[in-house]
Amino acid sequence: RIGGVKRDDETSTYRTKLSSSGQRSRKNSVFFNTKTCFTALLLILFILIASIVKLTNDDDTTRRHLREEKQELSNTLNNTQIHLEELERLIHIEQNQRKQAETEASKWKSKAEQKEKRNIIKETETKSQTQKDLSIAQKQNAHLISEIQRRDKMEALKTFGPGPHYVEFQLDFPPSVSLPGVANNFTIELAPLEYMPHTVNLFLQQISQKLYDGCSFHRNAGHVVQGGPVTSFRNKGSNPRKLFRESGLVSVSFQEYHPSYPHEKYTLGLAGRPGGPDFYVSTVNNTRNHGPGGQTGYEVKSEADPCFAKVIKGFDTIDRMLKMPVKPGAYKAMEENVGITYARL
Repeated sequence: RIGGVKRDDETSTYRTKLSSSGQRSRKNSVFFNTKTCFTALLLILFILIASIVKLTNDDDTTRRHLREEKQELSNTLNNTQIHLEELERLIHIEQNQRKQAETEASKWKSKAEQKEKRNIIKETETKSQTQKDLSIAQKQNAHLISEIQRRDKMEALKTFGPGPHYVEFQLDFPPSVSLPGVANNFTIELAPLEYMPHTVNLFLQQISQKLYDGCSFHRNAGHVVQGGPVTSFRNKGSNPRKLFRESGLVSVSFQEYHPSYPHEKYTLGLAGRPGGPDFYVSTVNNTRNHGPGGQTGYEVKSEADPCFAKVIKGFDTIDRMLKMPVKPGAYKAMEENVGITYARL
């Protein structure tokens, strides 16, 4: 037992040592673990603080940058607002100027329109008055023409009878011109007084006063042969036109014309404006050329040459005059005129 006690003591001592050693180990382990944990906590805390500091610094930098950007944006915005305000001011000025210009233009336009309107009204009134005056003048002219025709008809009936009226022309062809044939006279019948009272009465008055004696046929135009107060080879130096002026029987008072008595071949018409004392014998149908509107060279283009008689005898005499030679030029005056010895009723 003693040995056993000893062994037990030894065992107990060993166990005690082991227990102490284990406790120390545990204590050391706990201390180490605690220290390690504390160190780790400190490290974590340091990292957190550093992170917080960094974040804080980053936040400050970010905030500063944001403030700077915000300030820059604010400045830009202010500048933009100033620019916009300036643009608005300019636009406002321009709009005012435009309105003012439109107002002025409207005033001028209104004035111009009013002036134009007044001018149109005045022109219309003038035209209206002119139309009235023209209508009155046309009525007066028609009345005068009717009155002249009425009086001429009465005078012709009283002086020369109701007709028909005939006139014979005796001609004197120049001996220097060799022409075939011997015909040297022709006879005309004047138009009825109902158609051409004014022109017929004038021509009868001229014939009755022998005004065509000593005159001549002096023009051969191809479509007409024209006679009048021009001297022939028999009476050069005389002035037959003067006799017409002195008698007051020079020309018609108006261009009398009747559509029932047109300018057919071998009819007689008065030349010029006003017609007379020259007359012509148509050698072709001149209804178109010498009827209404045919003589466009005159001022009143609608007028016609008076057609007042027709050849009823001596056509070969008229045709013989067509063979008379003419001078150079458009007028086609005869080289030698064919004298009118006399013209008698």
